[in-house]
Amino acid sequence: GMATSIEKMNFDSANINLGKQKIELYKGEFLGDAKTIKAKKFILSSQQNKINAENVSIHNYRFNDDFTNIKIDSIAYDKATIQIQQSISKKDENKNEVDEFEIKINYLSAGPTTARFNSRNNLNVSAELNKILVKDFCTNDENELALSYIDLSGQNLSLSSPTTQLK
Repeated sequence: GMATSIEKMNFDSANINLGKQKIELYKGEFLGDAKTIKAKKFILSSQQNKINAENVSIHNYRFNDDFTNIKIDSIAYDKATIQIQQSISKKDENKNEVDEFEIKINYLSAGPTTARFNSRNNLNVSAELNKILVKDFCTNDENELALSYIDLSGQNLSLSSPTTQLK
């Protein structure tokens, strides 16, 4: 696939259409043997979600053909805005339409990040962070998240759900 067939490629812009998701990369390089992507600007967007990051470096990535299973050794970025809004599913009517998506990131190191997450079960998280360090982050098809370590610093972190509120 693309990951190993490109030894080195510099680009002004690259657009990758993954069906329901789209990735835009600006001013960067692919290093195929090292499975590394570097870009001054990285945008991942879908119908309701958007991640916009600057000076992104992704090392040792692996993914299947339809990008539903992604493994990454490390990600670093200088600054990002993240907006994730899970859609409210209609009682299993579209069971075959469910986005099956699994991601595993062994190490994430990041600078200033503004994040908003709203889940279909009324979990809402908002954060204005200066620094993020996460180890062993993963998701699964049930939209469950797991991680072994997290270190955050910033001005604002709030979490609310029908049973919990944290500010």
